[in-house]
Amino acid sequence: MEEKVSVIIPVFNREKVIHRAINSVLNQEYNHLEIIIVDDHSTDNTRKVVEEYMEKDARICYCLNENKQGPAGARNTGIKKATGTYIAFLDSDDEWLTFHLSESVEAIEQHGVDVCFALWYEKNLQGDCKEPFGDGNGRQRIEKLVKTLKPIEVGDYLIFDDHLIEYVILERFYFYHINTLVFRRKIIEDNGVLFNEDLGTNEDLDFSMNLFDLSKVCLIRKCHFIYYQGTDNLYAFMNRANFSLESIIENKRLVRKMSYCDYNKAKMFTLRKDFIRRANKITKKTECVKECNDRIGKKYFTIGILNQKLRPYYAIKSIMVSMRYEARWYKVVCILRILFRKSCLEVPEGSLYFT
Repeated sequence: MEEKVSVIIPVFNREKVIHRAINSVLNQEYNHLEIIIVDDHSTDNTRKVVEEYMEKDARICYCLNENKQGPAGARNTGIKKATGTYIAFLDSDDEWLTFHLSESVEAIEQHGVDVCFALWYEKNLQGDCKEPFGDGNGRQRIEKLVKTLKPIEVGDYLIFDDHLIEYVILERFYFYHINTLVFRRKIIEDNGVLFNEDLGTNEDLDFSMNLFDLSKVCLIRKCHFIYYQGTDNLYAFMNRANFSLESIIENKRLVRKMSYCDYNKAKMFTLRKDFIRRANKITKKTECVKECNDRIGKKYFTIGILNQKLRPYYAIKSIMVSMRYEARWYKVVCILRILFRKSCLEVPEGSLYFT
């Protein structure tokens, strides 16, 4: 008999698109599942849409987020309510391909792994779909990963040893997505792993790292998921601004959004240093901590440059924080230029960190 999969879908004001996510779960080849939709107190008709589905399929459950607002709290609420042997996540505006759960569960059960994840497609606002790791630099980085770590290869399945986390940190290569993860619920129950609700963004990366450190991990070298860029998506804004530094600085909404994301990413890297020190599967701890410090410094410097016009004193403060991690003369020059209301657009290559 098939083991049950608990599918957790966090949602907030998605009445117009949540059908896409729900239908993609209902259309899975793997049928033994429950769908836990956690509503972060929507103000539109999201609940009504979900209840219409519930009338037709008893596997669907609706509940309100019991924790802090945001996807981290919603996913944690879903985890607490999950009854399946396995857990999977899906965002409310995205979708899985029909074979996602069947192939993921097969990987876990037939190859003795605890966590499985797959690659994905990305669809932009114009409807164009691309595979980030299908060609070009993305494919080359996957090939380098395989050549370096030498995972056990069984068809599309790549089963990794204990060096995966270390490689991800040192190479800055994030090739996993929270919406392709399928894992044993027992792993997080036994170890108390939950999403960090104090992180405004990047809580999924933090969760995945903690999960990987406790698990045997498998990558399915195949796309299982379609990620849709929304109108509120950071990269959609960046595309409209043509990613020129000058045009970004002039866009107040974009500056605030990017600053918020960058601050939370710096916070995540600070937490990651603590994770590195206690991680079971990281041996190059000094190198990994140094890598985190480099990224924290660049994040704060980036925040400073972005805010030089909108919030100059906040910009100066951010650059000064970045100097705790890496003191450079050009940062002093930037502080002086911002202080005297002069633009600071020419910075050394590699000193800003936008990803």
